[in-house]
Amino acid sequence: MKARLAVGHNQALEAVANWDLPTLAGAGAPRSTANDLLAFLAANLGYTKSPLAPAMAAMLTVRRPTGVPGLEIALARHIVTRDGHEIIWRNGGTGGFRTFIGYDPKNRVGVVALSNTSTTTGVDDIGRHLLDAKFPLSQPPKQHTQVAVDPKRFDGYVGRYELTPTFILTVTREGNQLFVQATG
Repeated sequence: MKARLAVGHNQALEAVANWDLPTLAGAGAPRSTANDLLAFLAANLGYTKSPLAPAMAAMLTVRRPTGVPGLEIALARHIVTRDGHEIIWRNGGTGGFRTFIGYDPKNRVGVVALSNTSTTTGVDDIGRHLLDAKFPLSQPPKQHTQVAVDPKRFDGYVGRYELTPTFILTVTREGNQLFVQATG
């Protein structure tokens, strides 16, 4: 798979290294292909029979509100409801990459959107728009607004965070600024 792995990019379209965080395997260790994700979609939509079908259905039974109108969260899945119509989706990202997988269970259609550029909005808007054209495509923010934070709050973040025995994030505070330095 390494020979086929695309080069990831940051928001400035500069090549970046893949994340490889064994301690936080869910934040970089999983690798997949478009075909893997399409097979997963086919199983969720019932096109492919799977012994996991009961478990996949159970993941959606308990839902919690998110505070965003029309958006609930189930076990590792977001459910957005618009005009009585549900779209189930999940997104993710790692160094230089963004992923969206979603489906419309009523119409039995799904979308996989992959990007080798990590951006703020990722490919979520594209995936949702493909599932329901009423979802708008995101536009870049026109202006950033600075938010004042009491620098004393930074003290709670100061420390060393070991991601692996040889990769440690050291967080320090200097005056009103917070700094993070990775090993090396």
